[in-house]
Amino acid sequence: MDVKSTYLNGELKEEIFMEPPPSFNIPDSMVLRLIKAIYGTKQGGRMWYNNIQTTLKTMGYTHTKSDHTIFVYFQDGKVSIIALYVDDFTMACKDLAVIERDKEELKKHYQMTDLGELTWILGMHVTRDCKAGQIDLSQQKYIKEILERFRKSDI
Repeated sequence: MDVKSTYLNGELKEEIFMEPPPSFNIPDSMVLRLIKAIYGTKQGGRMWYNNIQTTLKTMGYTHTKSDHTIFVYFQDGKVSIIALYVDDFTMACKDLAVIERDKEELKKHYQMTDLGELTWILGMHVTRDCKAGQIDLSQQKYIKEILERFRKSDI
Protein backbone atom coordinates (compact mmCIF):
# COMPACT_ATOMS: atom_id res chain seq x y z
CA MET A 1 0.00 0.00 0.00
CA ASP A 2 1.17 3.52 -0.76
CA VAL A 3 -0.15 6.54 1.15
CA LYS A 4 -0.77 9.66 -0.95
CA SER A 5 0.49 13.00 0.36
CA THR A 6 1.81 11.23 3.44
CA TYR A 7 3.20 14.15 5.39
CA LEU A 8 0.06 16.23 4.94
CA ASN A 9 -1.60 13.76 7.35
CA GLY A 10 0.49 15.14 10.22
CA GLU A 11 -0.76 18.17 12.13
CA LEU A 12 2.03 20.48 13.30
CA LYS A 13 2.21 21.22 17.01
CA GLU A 14 4.56 24.18 16.73
CA GLU A 15 4.54 27.27 14.54
CA ILE A 16 6.76 26.92 11.50
CA PHE A 17 7.33 29.67 8.96
CA MET A 18 8.98 29.44 5.57
CA GLU A 19 9.94 31.75 2.77
CA PRO A 20 7.65 31.43 -0.25
CA PRO A 21 9.00 29.50 -3.23
CA PRO A 22 10.27 31.73 -6.08
CA SER A 23 7.21 31.05 -8.25
CA PHE A 24 4.76 32.38 -5.65
CA ASN A 25 3.63 35.96 -6.21
CA ILE A 26 3.93 37.14 -2.59
CA PRO A 27 5.58 40.39 -1.42
CA ASP A 28 9.21 39.98 -0.33
CA SER A 29 8.48 40.97 3.26
CA MET A 30 5.96 38.14 3.78
CA VAL A 31 6.50 34.56 4.96
CA LEU A 32 4.20 31.55 4.97
CA ARG A 33 3.02 29.74 8.10
CA LEU A 34 2.74 26.00 7.68
CA ILE A 35 -0.39 24.36 9.04
CA LYS A 36 0.40 20.83 7.88
CA ALA A 37 3.71 19.03 7.96
CA ILE A 38 5.44 18.85 4.58
CA TYR A 39 8.23 16.73 3.18
CA GLY A 40 11.63 18.19 3.93
CA THR A 41 10.81 19.57 7.37
CA LYS A 42 12.26 17.90 10.44
CA GLN A 43 8.76 17.71 11.92
CA GLY A 44 7.19 16.09 8.84
CA GLY A 45 8.38 12.55 9.39
CA ARG A 46 7.73 12.67 13.12
CA MET A 47 4.20 14.02 12.71
CA TRP A 48 3.41 11.37 10.09
CA TYR A 49 4.77 8.60 12.33
CA ASN A 50 2.74 9.86 15.31
CA ASN A 51 -0.37 9.93 13.13
CA ILE A 52 0.02 6.44 11.66
CA GLN A 53 1.08 4.97 15.01
CA THR A 54 -2.13 6.28 16.59
CA THR A 55 -4.23 4.84 13.76
CA LEU A 56 -2.56 1.44 13.94
CA LYS A 57 -2.89 1.40 17.73
CA THR A 58 -6.66 1.96 17.45
CA MET A 59 -6.72 -1.01 15.05
CA GLY A 60 -5.06 -3.19 17.71
CA TYR A 61 -1.48 -3.07 16.43
CA THR A 62 1.58 -2.44 18.59
CA HIS A 63 5.08 -1.64 17.36
CA THR A 64 7.86 -4.05 18.14
CA LYS A 65 10.48 -3.05 20.67
CA SER A 66 13.32 -3.78 18.26
CA ASP A 67 11.93 -1.72 15.34
CA HIS A 68 9.25 0.92 15.79
CA THR A 69 8.31 0.75 12.10
CA ILE A 70 7.17 -2.88 12.44
CA PHE A 71 3.66 -3.28 13.87
CA VAL A 72 2.12 -6.58 14.93
CA TYR A 73 -1.41 -7.66 15.79
CA PHE A 74 -2.35 -10.97 17.40
CA GLN A 75 -5.95 -12.19 17.14
CA ASP A 76 -7.41 -15.69 17.33
CA GLY A 77 -3.98 -17.28 16.96
CA LYS A 78 -3.24 -15.24 13.82
CA VAL A 79 -0.37 -12.83 13.50
CA SER A 80 -0.65 -9.82 11.21
CA ILE A 81 2.40 -7.67 10.46
CA ILE A 82 2.61 -4.19 8.96
CA ALA A 83 6.02 -2.79 8.07
CA LEU A 84 6.31 0.93 7.32
CA TYR A 85 8.82 2.59 5.05
CA VAL A 86 8.04 6.31 4.84
CA ASP A 87 4.75 6.22 2.90
CA ASP A 88 4.69 2.53 1.97
CA PHE A 89 3.07 -0.30 3.90
CA THR A 90 4.04 -3.93 3.53
CA MET A 91 1.41 -6.19 5.04
CA ALA A 92 1.79 -9.87 5.89
CA CYS A 93 -0.60 -12.42 7.36
CA LYS A 94 -1.46 -16.04 6.58
CA ASP A 95 -5.13 -14.99 6.35
CA LEU A 96 -5.78 -12.80 3.30
CA ALA A 97 -9.11 -11.71 4.82
CA VAL A 98 -7.22 -10.03 7.69
CA ILE A 99 -5.07 -8.09 5.21
CA GLU A 100 -8.15 -7.02 3.23
CA ARG A 101 -9.92 -5.92 6.42
CA ASP A 102 -6.91 -3.86 7.51
CA LYS A 103 -6.55 -2.30 4.05
CA GLU A 104 -10.17 -1.17 4.15
CA GLU A 105 -9.74 0.27 7.65
CA LEU A 106 -6.60 2.18 6.62
CA LYS A 107 -8.39 3.54 3.54
CA LYS A 108 -10.94 5.14 5.90
CA HIS A 109 -8.12 7.25 7.37
CA TYR A 110 -5.80 7.87 4.41
CA GLN A 111 -5.88 8.14 0.65
CA MET A 112 -4.07 4.99 -0.36
CA THR A 113 -3.15 3.07 -3.48
CA ASP A 114 -3.16 -0.72 -3.32
CA LEU A 115 0.01 -1.79 -5.13
CA GLY A 116 -1.01 -5.45 -5.10
CA GLU A 117 1.13 -8.37 -4.12
CA LEU A 118 4.63 -7.45 -2.98
CA THR A 119 7.18 -7.67 -5.80
CA TRP A 120 9.72 -5.02 -4.75
CA ILE A 121 10.79 -3.79 -1.31
CA LEU A 122 13.71 -1.48 -0.55
CA GLY A 123 15.29 -2.21 -3.92
CA MET A 124 15.00 -5.99 -3.54
CA HIS A 125 12.96 -8.12 -5.93
CA VAL A 126 10.58 -10.46 -4.10
CA THR A 127 9.36 -13.73 -5.60
CA ARG A 128 7.14 -16.25 -3.84
CA ASP A 129 6.55 -19.95 -4.34
CA CYS A 130 3.47 -20.61 -2.21
CA LYS A 131 3.51 -24.37 -2.88
CA ALA A 132 7.08 -24.67 -1.63
CA GLY A 133 6.48 -22.11 1.18
CA GLN A 134 9.41 -20.11 -0.11
CA ILE A 135 10.15 -16.41 -0.48
CA ASP A 136 13.22 -15.28 -2.44
CA LEU A 137 14.85 -11.85 -2.28
CA SER A 138 17.16 -10.70 -5.06
CA GLN A 139 19.37 -7.63 -5.35
CA GLN A 140 20.30 -8.38 -8.95
CA LYS A 141 19.04 -4.98 -10.18
CA TYR A 142 21.09 -3.13 -7.54
CA ILE A 143 24.20 -5.16 -8.34
CA LYS A 144 23.77 -4.47 -12.05
CA GLU A 145 23.43 -0.71 -11.38
CA ILE A 146 26.61 -0.70 -9.27
CA LEU A 147 28.54 -2.59 -11.94
CA GLU A 148 27.31 -0.17 -14.62
CA ARG A 149 28.19 2.85 -12.47
CA PHE A 150 31.79 1.64 -12.16
CA ARG A 151 31.90 0.46 -15.80
CA LYS A 152 32.34 -3.20 -14.81
CA SER A 153 29.10 -4.55 -16.30
CA ASP A 154 30.95 -6.41 -19.07
CA ILE A 155 32.62 -8.76 -16.57
